[in-house]
Amino acid sequence: MYTAISPIQPVTRTRHGERVFRLIFAACFVTVAGAQQPSAPRYAPPPVWPGEGALASQPQDRHVFISPEGDAIIVRSPTDWARAKGKPAIIRYDLHNRLLPTVLAQMSARPGEYTYNYTIGNGRDAKDIIQIWALVVPDAGYRPGQPAPPDSDRLSGSDHWNGAHSHPPIMRQVELPDQPRGRIALWLQDEPGRMISPGRSQTGFRIESSCRPGFTTALFGSGESPNIDQEFPNEIFAQLDSYEDPTWIYVPALTFGPMFCGEMPRAAIVQNMISGIKRSIETGRLKSTSEFARDALARLNVLSAADSTTAPAIASPPSGEFEEEIFTALQLSLSFRTVPR
Repeated sequence: MYTAISPIQPVTRTRHGERVFRLIFAACFVTVAGAQQPSAPRYAPPPVWPGEGALASQPQDRHVFISPEGDAIIVRSPTDWARAKGKPAIIRYDLHNRLLPTVLAQMSARPGEYTYNYTIGNGRDAKDIIQIWALVVPDAGYRPGQPAPPDSDRLSGSDHWNGAHSHPPIMRQVELPDQPRGRIALWLQDEPGRMISPGRSQTGFRIESSCRPGFTTALFGSGESPNIDQEFPNEIFAQLDSYEDPTWIYVPALTFGPMFCGEMPRAAIVQNMISGIKRSIETGRLKSTSEFARDALARLNVLSAADSTTAPAIASPPSGEFEEEIFTALQLSLSFRTVPR
């Protein structure tokens, strides 16, 4: 088991003035008021590396770039600094984020409790292993300056994958930017032979919770971080701040998790489901021609505009694994049902 965590901590200065680019899980504190705001990224992404032949088109004070493939950061050092230190003017740092994650969520309910079982895969063409994966979940009542509440969710893993929570709501909903920030439910593997290598999958990730299902963001990482040169000048580290954003190291995916706790307003549940279905169509996980998706969105839009206690009914049943996942979440959280045409 692990202690309170936060996925990414940006470049900081130590007591002795050393610059450290930390891309590890560490304690973090933020305000809960900020957690209720939409999950927009804090920093704009760095510019794409144009190639050495086109560097003259870039401002001289621009030092940090992202590779066109998004798998590396490229640093252009100030000429005088590189010459004085005897170091290359251009340095590439691999982000070790060449993952192809998949996530399957199986949800079920019994009185007072919901169970979430996950299968995590890594595509055959991936170049990096999965050592860490996490879900963004609600903040569970944490308040700054107070002891963290006991976890209501129970996490378990298999094959020596261990799970734990963070307590402050520190992670943005990468896949659902209109939804509030949350804390992290995390699984981590320390043994290389048990990590999820390309072409393999792992079952046995489980959450038992009193909270109903909704769309959320899963994040996947290799556990490796770039070994940034600690002697870089301040202006370079200032531009590395954008790597506080989780999407540079962790690969996001849309899935389901325990999202609606207690007396959650139905309007908030409806908006989560609308956002998730629309995002699934944007990413291609749901076909834009799906009759199920069309009917579900139409019914959700009706619910968002009216205060009805009638169980929502749709005429187009789900087809395929992911549509079945969506319908299960709609059943458990909004009492959806299907009816004959």
